[in-house]
Amino acid sequence: MKLGKNIKKIHRKIQLGMLNRATAEGLLRLGEKKLLRGFQNAHNSSPALKDTLKEKRIEANSIRTIEQFTALDFTMTKENTFNHYPLGDLCRAGVMDNLMGVLTSSGHSGNFAFGLTTWQQGKAVPDLLDLALENAFQIDEKKTLLVNCLPMGVRFPSNVVTHAEVSVREDMALALIRKFSPHFDQIIIVCDPLFLKLLLDEAGNWQVDWRKIHKHLIIGEETFGENYRNYVAKKLNIDPDDPESGIIGSSMGVGELGLNLCFETLESIALRRAVN
Repeated sequence: MKLGKNIKKIHRKIQLGMLNRATAEGLLRLGEKKLLRGFQNAHNSSPALKDTLKEKRIEANSIRTIEQFTALDFTMTKENTFNHYPLGDLCRAGVMDNLMGVLTSSGHSGNFAFGLTTWQQGKAVPDLLDLALENAFQIDEKKTLLVNCLPMGVRFPSNVVTHAEVSVREDMALALIRKFSPHFDQIIIVCDPLFLKLLLDEAGNWQVDWRKIHKHLIIGEETFGENYRNYVAKKLNIDPDDPESGIIGSSMGVGELGLNLCFETLESIALRRAVN
């Protein structure tokens, strides 16, 4: 077990080194190639996509460049996917017989989308997450507790950090943080802006002394401005201009698609604060 963890630790170091040496242009070209390959694979394996493209008179096999792809007059929505086709037609062959997990969208629009994870995909998720956490928070060197305060079954499986799932229970989160923080080098709290406001307001009732805790925030689901970051920083005794005192960052995605759309880096945070 320990040997396997050490090998993965070395692997992460190599991967991050390669990413740091890569150019923006090179990463963009790589992403474009994978996008085109993924589009072709999805067309060949998903009856629903094949049928939809046929209705739009789009010849998928003729799309060979990123310019051709971005010029397509085609948009996927809940109406023309989840509400139009049975799940079996939306998936690759065999996926429905090899499911590890299912995640739903919020349903705020009145319709639900579903994210499916196969066992093979599920096994790969912890390594991908650990790579991202190592890049941002150096989890290989710092004993880390991740407190997940997101609702709706969003999970953060990891082979490195200790994770606590409390959903939107501020009492559970604060009790856990107070009891366990002395046993960790750092705590990462994942939540949305509205819940974080409630968490901070209730912290005093649970005798949580943020000054004694090295903590970081990953905030999702809703965007926020610099005034909010300043408010959170003041409550948590964090200097928002000094990452060593703690990071307050945003990360947005589409959980049911397993897709991260955007996230802040130390550089983008500094830029936002400089122009604010």
